[in-house]
Amino acid sequence: MKTITNATEIRQAIAELEDQQTQEWVVLKTHLALVHESLKPGNLMKSALHDFVSVENKEEDTTLGLAAGYLAKKAVNGIVRTSLVKAVQLALEFVIRKRA
Repeated sequence: MKTITNATEIRQAIAELEDQQTQEWVVLKTHLALVHESLKPGNLMKSALHDFVSVENKEEDTTLGLAAGYLAKKAVNGIVRTSLVKAVQLALEFVIRKRA
């Protein structure tokens, strides 16, 4: 940064830094929103299941499928015990067992 010699240059430098700060806040808020979205339980389960399904080795696929089913069952049971949740749980187990 260059040397500031008068009040006008100080005001200009402050304005530039405030603009830079505003732009950085926008970027930070955007990244925070993306992180928040990716950490939602539904998105975590979706990405975990996607990772398990993409395994090429059949033996590993079976093991990971069973582990995913167990974790999904524990996660769904831990949230709420309603008939809708039980239906989703059964659907997840069915899909994972079909895949394995």
